[in-house]
Amino acid sequence: MDGFQFNTRAKTFMSAAIACPSAANGGMAFQQLPPVGFLSRIHCVIRGSLQNWNNDVLGLGKAAFIQQLRLYTNSNNQIFEMSGPQYHWLLREMLDSEYVDILGDTDARAAVAGNGAFNLDVVIPVALNLRDAIGLINLQSDTLRLTLEVTFANPVAIAGAGASYLINPTLVPYLEVFSVPTNPRNWPRIDLIHQMLGHVEVMPGAGQYAYQWPKGNVYLQVAHGAGIGSAGADNFTFYNLRVQQSDSLQLTDPFYLDRVHWQTRGRARPPGGIYWDGMASSGLGTYGLTRDLFDSAMVSDLASVITAGAGGNLHTVRRQLVALAA
Repeated sequence: MDGFQFNTRAKTFMSAAIACPSAANGGMAFQQLPPVGFLSRIHCVIRGSLQNWNNDVLGLGKAAFIQQLRLYTNSNNQIFEMSGPQYHWLLREMLDSEYVDILGDTDARAAVAGNGAFNLDVVIPVALNLRDAIGLINLQSDTLRLTLEVTFANPVAIAGAGASYLINPTLVPYLEVFSVPTNPRNWPRIDLIHQMLGHVEVMPGAGQYAYQWPKGNVYLQVAHGAGIGSAGADNFTFYNLRVQQSDSLQLTDPFYLDRVHWQTRGRARPPGGIYWDGMASSGLGTYGLTRDLFDSAMVSDLASVITAGAGGNLHTVRRQLVALAA
């Protein structure tokens, strides 16, 4: 780490704007990121305006305009992949910088109503945090290509037939990078991917529902959304992080989750949000210890058992470290 620290320099630059698709029908656009330095994080400035909106069928706020945001390599390693609501209601609550809301200036959580400009900005933390070099990606590698891709949702899926849509959405990436030391001995380790993935599945009804954590990776944070939205409400009464069928890492209700959210983040927990954080157990925020990271390869059973109040979507975001094959 010291060799890298003393032989590199932090830089930030604005990449080319991504040419977004026609606002009328949604659609996908992408950009291959330029081969400059070790990538640390990406600030995605996503702006636009609304015309003639008067309802919000999904109830997930303006974040629902982002159907999917992806960052992936040419070998199809997914670095980041999730929807706008999964990011703004779940992952955003667990981002670093002392756990303040680094995107509090956006209106991504606001209900869709009427006309006007919107701000759906996203910060993708490619490296583990602002201190550690784990997760940095060498954009100057001859064999690596990194692509940032955005898909905007079709208006019919959000507000029904006949709705007008986003007007000229734009996405401008700002890249934070470190220069590449001349001597490879001073490079950081590049055999780990810091991966953030979103997923949604349906809880069929009231009662216990088990979400099985995929095994094999080292988990940093996991968040579930059961009732998230601009008019959200907890669609659960109890949470059990179950290990090996008979043990538990967490057995709590929403009152405890509220208490811990105020303690660690200084703000109210978004209704419907369930947050497990293995990075903040030291109480030091972004500079937290790694004591409670969970190596899922060591167990055969690892599941979030949620006592649901009714059927509905369960959104999940997993933040993890993935070892690259030798």
